Formats: sequence, structure tokens, C-alpha cells
Amino acid sequence: MWTSDPVWDAECYAAEQDRQTDRRPVCDCCGEPIQEDCALHYKGVWLCWECVNNNEEYIEEAWE
Repeated sequence: MWTSDPVWDAECYAAEQDRQTDRRPVCDCCGEPIQEDCALHYKGVWLCWECVNNNEEYIEEAWE
């Protein structure tokens, strides 16, 4: 619900976004919260797709 105070609304929106981000798993490679709807979770390790794509050769060797 929006109020007549745009600053308050922006702060509430930012706080809600932070709460949503805090619930996301953290990529074990880059340490950032995973923003994508899909992620790789393998043997207890979370990886975002950017890290998977950047380290594909290393990941294949490590998990074989």
C-alpha cells in the first residue's frame, strides 16, 4: 500500500527488497545472494548461473 509520502514509500520498498534478498541462498563462489529463480545446488554448494558459466570447466573437473 502506498502513502502520500514518497520518501517513506521508497524506504519501505527498499526494506522489503532487502528482506526478500536475505531469504535467498548465497552463492558459494562469489558470495552474493542468488537473484535468479534457478540456481545450481549440488553436494551442499549453491552457485549462481553467472558463476556456473564463468567456471564451467573447473566445476566439471571438481565434481566428477
